[in-house]
Amino acid sequence: MLKHAMAAFSMTALLSAPAFAAGRDFIAFDIQNPDVTQKFVDLVNEGHTIKKVALFGDTGSVILFDHNSYWAEGIPAELTTKLDEVAATDQEIKSLVFNKNGGFVLLYGMHDTFTKGVDDSLLAFLQQESALEFKDLVFPDQGGLVVLEADGKFAWTGLPADGALAQALNNLGQSQQQQNQGIIDQLIVTPSGGFLAMANGQIVLRQDLPDSLSRHIDELQCQGITPMSVSFLGDDRWFMVF
Repeated sequence: MLKHAMAAFSMTALLSAPAFAAGRDFIAFDIQNPDVTQKFVDLVNEGHTIKKVALFGDTGSVILFDHNSYWAEGIPAELTTKLDEVAATDQEIKSLVFNKNGGFVLLYGMHDTFTKGVDDSLLAFLQQESALEFKDLVFPDQGGLVVLEADGKFAWTGLPADGALAQALNNLGQSQQQQNQGIIDQLIVTPSGGFLAMANGQIVLRQDLPDSLSRHIDELQCQGITPMSVSFLGDDRWFMVF
């Protein structure tokens, strides 16, 4: 059983169960919003599976759970309206990403998006890739967009060409293509540009992660556990679902 951990300006809540089940545990590091942490625990206790917690400033947050359900507080009204619309259908709510300027992309269905405050060039790239089924999106603070596809393949645009992430993704893509793989299941990018990419539960890219996050990922990896999502308010302020 995983141990509870407490640290200054941080809170860890790991729920015990007979066997580990993904989407039922979290670590909130210096996230001082008791509403979202308590709601997470309540949802898990009710039998729900959490996909992601998206943070919108210090008081706004969204919990995506099960197929197309959500809980939210302190987010833009138009986003709440759209979430309600999608939740009333059978389309899956796959992901929600806020950028550093307060814009967002809601990803649902095969590749449908609802956006605000996103550059036109990035929206055009999403449209270009829309023949594929999306799994998740990543908006690095340094600019650009990375699309993770449902089959594990990935594509990106607008990343600084001389940046570490673009170079690492390019090298990984070339290497995996030679092996007929080309997959990433999960990509985490920190506000300062550190990153972690995983494929089939294994770390394939890792650079400049903050100690607070790196330490917890290593502890989980030792137990065969892979993070499902990480949302940031700063390099040392994050919410991880696993």
